[in-house]
Amino acid sequence: MTKLTYNAKLIFKDDNDKINIIKMLESQLLAWNQCSKIQFTLPKNSIVDLHAKFYKSFRENNPNIPSQIVISAEQSVLSTFRAIKSNKHKIKNPPIKKHLSIRLDKRTYSYKNGIFSLISLDKRVKCQPHLFPKLQELMSKYIFCDPLLFVRNDEIYIALTFNIPETKSQNTLAVGVEL
Repeated sequence: MTKLTYNAKLIFKDDNDKINIIKMLESQLLAWNQCSKIQFTLPKNSIVDLHAKFYKSFRENNPNIPSQIVISAEQSVLSTFRAIKSNKHKIKNPPIKKHLSIRLDKRTYSYKNGIFSLISLDKRVKCQPHLFPKLQELMSKYIFCDPLLFVRNDEIYIALTFNIPETKSQNTLAVGVEL
């Protein structure tokens, strides 16, 4: 299975929708950085321990941030700490997230008829990707997995990763011989 990722700029109906998404990404950044500080103090990488220490107090202090955003931040922080551990890095301070981005999942977005419905702080925001021919072809043939929403140059983009099955070669005339 080959993976192929395409980035597409999102087109919003009005600027308020874009601002709502930016605010949601800023809230996720806040949750991520606070969650990272909590995880840094914990002895092991356990979602249960992290959730018990972080979730309730964060939601009490920030009731306007949806639970899906907070849980997404928890999962992303755990992923970062697992990567640090598997790469045998030693850290003296908790990692800090600097860029606005979020990995979307089935609770935070939906896609139907060429339109994305994205979570925000108050309501779902509808937008569509700027389609170019190759992306349109991929979207018609293959299913994309959980996309990444990110900001670049004050524009909001979505990274769509497609799982493309490998095709076997039809040419059987060649034979490889190892001497």
